[in-house]
Amino acid sequence: MHVKKEIRSWWLSSLLLLGILMVNIGCGGDNASVADVIKFGNIEYLRVSQHGGRFITSNDLGPIFAYVQSNTISSNHPLQNGNATTLDPGTPVYRVKGYVPTFRLAAYDQSHTLALYEADTNPYAKKGGDLLDIAGKVQSLHILKDDGETEITTVTNSIQIQQLVGMILSAPVDQNRPYVDEPHYFLSFHLKDGTVVSRSYGIHSHILDRGILLPELFGQLIDHIVKT
Repeated sequence: MHVKKEIRSWWLSSLLLLGILMVNIGCGGDNASVADVIKFGNIEYLRVSQHGGRFITSNDLGPIFAYVQSNTISSNHPLQNGNATTLDPGTPVYRVKGYVPTFRLAAYDQSHTLALYEADTNPYAKKGGDLLDIAGKVQSLHILKDDGETEITTVTNSIQIQQLVGMILSAPVDQNRPYVDEPHYFLSFHLKDGTVVSRSYGIHSHILDRGILLPELFGQLIDHIVKT
């Protein structure tokens, strides 16, 4: 997948919470806004914001997963395995303890900040659990308005959390669907290790980014929780 309109249109809807680091890079005399993306094993990972939860530290790092092979910022060429848009060639990319590498990876950026990356585009994903490794890891669910800042309510009931997360993990995935311009909530999953996973949720389409097709029952449950 190209780092172009498909990613950008979706990412603009999720920017406030998922927080892709947008950097200005001079390219041929022009400034280009480039999403912070890495690609390994045909999976594209986007850098996510860690605000709202615990920032990962060196203690969270597992073994080295891979090294960045090359850097590309061109929107005219698809990312290849080993490519990164902002990380320097030779940068080690680490596993994150407690999570499968098809979901989370980490690397130190040029400012020596430990960046967290989560899978966005996975051509092998068939269900939500292939994209989000959060089974049995959610402590609470925070539902926010589409400004990404105003909290509506928090779900702490373990039965409700299990039901909602179970639907997400078993839901089918279609990452070829275009971004739908509609009202959104942000669902912020606060995990038991203190970190946070945040995704935009389409209120009418029942699509959880990116491409998780939730049943109407999920929307009904969210609507009930919001109104009570």
